[in-house]
Amino acid sequence: MGAGAGIRYRSGSGEEGLQEGGTVTERSSEGPAATAAGGVGGLPAARRGRPRRPGIDERILAATVELVSEGGFDAVVMDAVAARAGVSKATVYARWSTKGELVVAAISCYVGAALPPPPDTGDVREDLRQLYTSTAVGLTGLVGRLIPPLVGEIAHNPTLAAAFRTQFVEPRRQRVRAVIERGIGSGQLAGTTNVELLVDLGAAFVFHRLLVTGGAIGPDLADALIAQFLPPNPVPRRRPRPSSAG
Repeated sequence: MGAGAGIRYRSGSGEEGLQEGGTVTERSSEGPAATAAGGVGGLPAARRGRPRRPGIDERILAATVELVSEGGFDAVVMDAVAARAGVSKATVYARWSTKGELVVAAISCYVGAALPPPPDTGDVREDLRQLYTSTAVGLTGLVGRLIPPLVGEIAHNPTLAAAFRTQFVEPRRQRVRAVIERGIGSGQLAGTTNVELLVDLGAAFVFHRLLVTGGAIGPDLADALIAQFLPPNPVPRRRPRPSSAG
């Protein structure tokens, strides 16, 4: 399978990064995965030299993600990456000098894709249900195949661990945190709610099933979590009183 057979980039505005389905297309140099210094995922920019041909970096990163998803980090050999990307090994090394740098860049590009704003239906239970469902469904595809080898590697790779937590974990936690804090502000959740514990609730159960028990992960898990751990009858959202002027 050639690089990008199951992964593609989306260019322009909106979500960017490696995506399932389609082929590799040229990605915009602007977006959440790029830095002011030209690096990817917070890493230093690849080595500078003669102008690059469009799409080379994308093909190399796509090939790397495919290899990780198929065989873990041991499968990422520079010769294999070059062959799948259709470039020379020298081309790969001209951009990333080590396997570690390449893997971090590839994973960061994939998991660092821009996220939409958190849902705001007016019902905190429904908002959290949608977020938990998104987490569960998202881990049934390519991301779910990347996570197990990634988790195994970050235990002894601080650079990769930092990139994973910054690019993947914290943006998703922030979306859940925003919903919970909004629920507290509207009176739907108690002011004594343990925000950080509730933030981790959905992902904790999903990752436990993914990495430990092998249990089913699907939309019904989100419904069960909401029914079990959130108040059954939240206080309706407080709305401003109509103006008496006039």
